[in-house]
Amino acid sequence: MTPKKYKSAREQRGTQAAVAEALGVDRVTIARRETGGQIITREAWLALQALPKQKPHASPAKIHHPRIKTT
Repeated sequence: MTPKKYKSAREQRGTQAAVAEALGVDRVTIARRETGGQIITREAWLALQALPKQKPHASPAKIHHPRIKTT
């Protein structure tokens, strides 16, 4: 598991703070895993994978409103 893949998986599940709280670890632990400052164990990877992914949020510019004409 690379730090880049860990960060990508974490971003799909929320902020560093939210994921750290869900996993019961300090936010700095998450940050160190993402920057390569701490080894990502199999247990840490599996724990992250056990968290549900968040649904992507639609940006306000892409939301269609019947009275607003877009070009």
